[in-house]
Amino acid sequence: MSETENRDEEKRPNTPQNYLKMARLEREGSPQKVIEYCNLGLTLPCDNEGVIAELYETAGDAFFDIENFNSALNHWQKAYDIFRETGSLPRAATVLIKIGKLYEATMDFSNAETNFTQAGGLFEQAGDSNGVALCSYHVGSMYFNNGDLHKALEFLLKADELKKESENRLYQILIGDVNNKLGEIHSKLFNFEDALKYFFEAMQVYNYLDYPMGIITVMNNIGEVFMKEGLHEEAETFLKDGYEHAKQSASRMTELKYLVNLSELHSQKGQFEEAYSRLIQAYHLRDMIFSQTLSKKITDIEARHEIDKKEKELEIYRLKNIDLQKANDIIKSQNEELQAAYLRMEQLAQTDPLTGLSNRRNIMEKIKLETYRSQRSGEPFSFLLIDIDHFKSINDTYGHDCGDRVLVSLAAILTKHMRKIDVISRWGGEEFLVLLPRTDKEGAANLAEKIRSVVEKAPVTSCGEKIFVTVTIGVSVFERSPSADQSIKEADEALYQGKKYGRNKVVVYKPSS
Repeated sequence: MSETENRDEEKRPNTPQNYLKMARLEREGSPQKVIEYCNLGLTLPCDNEGVIAELYETAGDAFFDIENFNSALNHWQKAYDIFRETGSLPRAATVLIKIGKLYEATMDFSNAETNFTQAGGLFEQAGDSNGVALCSYHVGSMYFNNGDLHKALEFLLKADELKKESENRLYQILIGDVNNKLGEIHSKLFNFEDALKYFFEAMQVYNYLDYPMGIITVMNNIGEVFMKEGLHEEAETFLKDGYEHAKQSASRMTELKYLVNLSELHSQKGQFEEAYSRLIQAYHLRDMIFSQTLSKKITDIEARHEIDKKEKELEIYRLKNIDLQKANDIIKSQNEELQAAYLRMEQLAQTDPLTGLSNRRNIMEKIKLETYRSQRSGEPFSFLLIDIDHFKSINDTYGHDCGDRVLVSLAAILTKHMRKIDVISRWGGEEFLVLLPRTDKEGAANLAEKIRSVVEKAPVTSCGEKIFVTVTIGVSVFERSPSADQSIKEADEALYQGKKYGRNKVVVYKPSS
């Protein structure tokens, strides 16, 4: 196309091709704009079926980003049908991989595997061995995430066998990803020598490709293996270096994994103050991640509502004889749904999603009110800071699902033995903070001892096992403290003393003389 034709094309935005270009420019910014441009492009006549398929695929990507999975699946299916009918087998296979990931995200693992396998078949018809390897990798990763290590190993070894050198960066990264995942499997199976072999091969690939996220992930995995082998100095080298890189990345979850591992490493080395400091950093980061996730959920709801409005406006435009009253009723209904969603989000903002208890933000608001009341009345109030002993060992031994059951069980015990005016919160990880209004130090200590004793005698039945749990509890009282924050810190210090001197204890904070 000549420069004159290019300029003419830019002056005519109302073509499917130009709307596709505009949607691509918005891909990392505004899902609403992406979907709006794709919808506009799809309303116009177009002889190029490839452009129509790409409009459907791009819109599906944007719908997936805002977790509107039904619309994403609908658009991707249309894109797949067109690519398949026109003989674009690799493009059709790529769309099937996206559909497979959608089913995996919605826990429909059978349909996920079916789509990954069908995508591999299309790549095989197209003579693309690396594409087949990519599909096998996705199936293996899915089995790994579900805890079926032997199935995961079967598919990942197949991917390892099929992958070949390529100029395609996606396939180059795949070589590192397969090695990294094989290393993770061998680490889980305690084959540490094989795990390190695969991890270092993955690191070599990621370094060559200058792929930061791969480097950060594999350095954490190497550090974990060295830690399991008791090679503390080697583990510290990789974990500290990887953590510095992770802080510069966009993945806060990876940064969180490093903090937890560094805390465990310091604990193994007997450096309990450093371990505790890293753990506090991890709790704060976890709260920030939750807050950002919640904010994104609200933004996604607003985006879906805005998209629904735009699509409704387009429908009204296309069907000018539509019953406008009916359209208004539909829009009104959608507004009511949005308001209900906001109410649900408000509740979510105050509640820990796993245990149903108050979260940190909610209890801090209650603490402010209780502080004002106490300062006016002169009555004290107290805090219990409760931590499950050896919780990481529970997760490592029985799995995270069982660990979650332990947290839910402890939440139920706390709720059963508290008054209605008491406020119980998930403070972070395996820690719970309890606010006890109108309660002095003696009353708080007695309640803490009762809780400790009940927990010790009430094993959690999960995953076919009886899991025996103990807790350590720090107690403090707000009486003449300068602030409630100071009282919480005092409960934290008491908890630390309980952990330091054996766990399964109740320690009441005593100011140093």
